[in-house]
Amino acid sequence: MRNKLICYVNSIFEGIPNTPEVQELREEILQNTLDRYDEECTRGVSETVAYNVAVMSIGDTDELLAAYRKPKKEKKSSRRVCVAIAIALYILCVVPPAVADEMGWPEALGVSLMFLMIAAATALIILSGGREKPAAPKASAPQGVPVQPAAQPVQAASAQEERSSAVKILRGVLTPLYWLAAVGLFLAAGFAGYWYVAWVIFIAAGAVGDVITGIVYMAKGRYGLKKFIEGLMLLAAVAIYLKISAASGAWVVTWLVFPICAALTGVLSGIFTLATGGKQ
Repeated sequence: MRNKLICYVNSIFEGIPNTPEVQELREEILQNTLDRYDEECTRGVSETVAYNVAVMSIGDTDELLAAYRKPKKEKKSSRRVCVAIAIALYILCVVPPAVADEMGWPEALGVSLMFLMIAAATALIILSGGREKPAAPKASAPQGVPVQPAAQPVQAASAQEERSSAVKILRGVLTPLYWLAAVGLFLAAGFAGYWYVAWVIFIAAGAVGDVITGIVYMAKGRYGLKKFIEGLMLLAAVAIYLKISAASGAWVVTWLVFPICAALTGVLSGIFTLATGGKQ
């Protein structure tokens, strides 16, 4: 029965990345479950009853394990697409005023379209940051066994989950504000006469976001080194672009720095994947 309990606890963690934090949680739940089983056996009950009581002591692990489950690639890809489209809209929002001026259209039309694109981009950023993760499947107890409250260690871990939820909410608020600040800086630079280079602000903002995310992930013991280095490389590309463009005046050509940076980042990502097995 002890082996059956071990298999049951392991089945609860199926589909969850085997990070050090998850390993610690699994060992804690397993140890407490086995202790409860041994305790019931010493009281003279049958092994089947002791097994059922031990399983009931685990309780509902749905919300507890939701934060550790790997999000579906479809959801992650969808968020990336939304962010990419938003950045493209931010960069291209200077086109309507330029076209309106060139075609002799009312200036208000070009400005209105510009702010409409900015609003759409900001909405995409907010929506991509506010999407919920799919609900984790519940670990069911054996048939005929009523569900009882979880053991104390699981309840303590649930408090940690609540703190994690608070961090997610804070992130959902700060991310739109961060990009709104980038939009404000972009408009300020543009109306100051620097439309031809103001679009770089969004690339720099994305790079800074990657650097910050990488640092936060590494501080929490997660794998964020690759994202951190990618952010630094993109910031370096922005600096090189501005330096070369200001020195040569060839703004039309020097943007090729960014495709080159993207290619180098792809090579670096492949190296990291091969060296770390996809963990970084």
